[in-house]
Parts: sequence; structure tokens; C-alpha cells
Amino acid sequence: MLKRLIIPALLVLTLDCCTKIAQQSSPMDNTEISYQVISGRTKAPLEAYPKTVPFVSSAWYLPQGKKWAANKADAQLYISSAVISYDVTTNVFKAATPYYWPKKGSLTFMAYSPESAKIQITKDKGVEVTGWATNGSDKRIDLMVADIVKDKSANGTSYGMVGVPVVFRHILSKVAVTAFIEKEEDGKEISLNRIIFRNVYGKADFNGSEWTNRGNVHDIDITLKNPITLNVNKQNIIETMLLIPQSLSAVGTRGNVEMEIYYTINDNEVTKHEHVTISLNKHGAAWERGKYTEYQIIFGTSDHPIDFGGNVSDWTGYGNTDIVIGG
Repeated sequence: MLKRLIIPALLVLTLDCCTKIAQQSSPMDNTEISYQVISGRTKAPLEAYPKTVPFVSSAWYLPQGKKWAANKADAQLYISSAVISYDVTTNVFKAATPYYWPKKGSLTFMAYSPESAKIQITKDKGVEVTGWATNGSDKRIDLMVADIVKDKSANGTSYGMVGVPVVFRHILSKVAVTAFIEKEEDGKEISLNRIIFRNVYGKADFNGSEWTNRGNVHDIDITLKNPITLNVNKQNIIETMLLIPQSLSAVGTRGNVEMEIYYTINDNEVTKHEHVTISLNKHGAAWERGKYTEYQIIFGTSDHPIDFGGNVSDWTGYGNTDIVIGG
């Protein structure tokens, strides 16, 4: 029995930042902090971060001779949750109010995308998210958190771009469903009508390092207004979902995450309506943070799916036509 599973990857961005402790009184002598956003993958072309999507950044200052790892407690806020947007005049991401590099000392940067009232940046915990609702107001929004950039004293240069190097990573999980038939038969047609994911967490908090306080257990019921007739070519069956990372096995009173597949077989004018239920923990332990899972349904010559599997890979890129970047 074939088992097919797919999962995409993570994101990398490079940014130039802003500043906020003791701003220099004469900007003529200072270098403005700006952001560049690039992909950090080394084996593929660079992917541009959408210029229409602002992100948020904070930075902390340490005097010369001190480092973030040993002296974080002494760091002073320099940039406080500044909204960073693309400036068409200078061709860089930066804050509307200019920030300048301190003449001495260093800055440490944190960032997230997109801007949201549910997110804050703190020195101790980093990017914290409260009540992110993939089953509600935050549905299909690509939430990303950047790697911390420590102890910088000037704009750097990467891939021909100047700025503070910042790597954004997806912190949700991306899930898709595809299907096809292995062989077409005269007079026989199989169409998918409905997909239901059961026992899915739809809300959680992010504490700067991991997802916590998962709740809002619900079903995702996708009834297709126009059933999809399958052929030998793989087709997307549902709109790609962005979900809270979670175990697929039972947790407390929540049961295993399951997928119900409803389909119709028309075989020489004889119609049958069928459905199967699949426990997804048999095809992977979890929907992981920053991973893309594609569930592939394959029909053979019988009246039931001959194969079902999940393909897990790294989630690369900044989304596609199905995903909302920036909310």
C-alpha cells in the first residue's frame, strides 16, 4: 500500500531596522536603520516578501562591550513595536519615523508579521501571541515570527541588499487535500462531495517559543458546492488551511483528529454514495509548526480509496493564491 505524504518548509527574511533609546540629535551624522526581507534558502531562488505587507519590529540597546547573551537584563528598549513598511523612494523596508544606529553599542532585533493587536514583543519572551483563532478572525492569515538578530551595530549586506538580516518563520501549520484516480474506466466516474476534519483545535496562545492553551475544539466541514470529478491528474480538493500546530492523537477529552471523505460513484448509470473515516494519527503524529502536510486520496479500480497518506515537508515561500499574507 502506497503511503504518500508531503510537507513544505520555513521562511527566511532579511530586514533593516529602527531604533529607540537615545536617538541622536543630528541625523546628518547617523545611518538610518532599514529592513530588507529575503528568503534564507540556499538551494532555490530568492523569494520576495510582499512589499504591500507591513510587519512589526522592536529593538534593544546595549552599550559597547556588552552582549545580548550575557547582558540581556541590562538592555534598554530602543525601538518599540514599530510598524515597518516598504518605502518606494529608498527601496527598503523601514519605519515612517526614521531610526538611526547608535554611534556606540549594539542593537538586538525581534519582529513578526502581520501587525495584530493579539501580538506583543517583550525582551524576556520575545514574540507572544494571545488567542490566535484559526477558526475565527485569524482564519487563513499567515502568522510569522522572525529569528532574533543579536548584537548588530550597522546595516549588513546580504544578497546585494543592505539591512539587518532577519529570518521570518511560519509558526502555523499548513494543510491541504489532493486526490486522483489511478486508472480511468469507461462508464465509471468518481466525484468527491465533502471533507470533514473532526476534533481540531481552533485557538491557542504562543509564548515566544511554543504553542500553549489550545482550545476551541471544532469540526471543519467542507461541503463542495460543485463536486469534483476525479481523473488521473492530481487535483486540489479543498482550500489550503492554516491551522494551530497540534497532536493528531487524543488529548484529554478531545478524540483523535479524523478526516471523513464523502464521495459518489457513478458506474454505468448505477449511483452509489460512500464515505470513509480515517484517523489521521496513523499518517503522522502531528500538524507541526512551519510544516506543510498534503493528504493524498487515491482511487484505484475498486470502489474505495486504495491509498491514503500524508506527505510532510518544509513550508517554503510566503503563501500562494489560497493564503492571506498580512491579514
